[in-house]
Amino acid sequence: MLLGAFQSYWSEREVRASLASQPIQDVERSSLAPGDRRPPYNIVTLAVVEYHHLGVAGELRLVLFNDRLMNV
Repeated sequence: MLLGAFQSYWSEREVRASLASQPIQDVERSSLAPGDRRPPYNIVTLAVVEYHHLGVAGELRLVLFNDRLMNV
């Protein structure tokens, strides 16, 4: 459990489904260039500008590494 109902290791699809009623912005999408010999990685940062939690509004940022939620 990370924040509210968010679970560690959720995929991007699961994160987007849980926020279906909220507008989600892509902040960052980065990965290795094609042909790079290092182990693959994919970092995705998503943001919800007007997220409400426990009566407080603010920006919620979610960071996924290799399609697994690791930070909220």
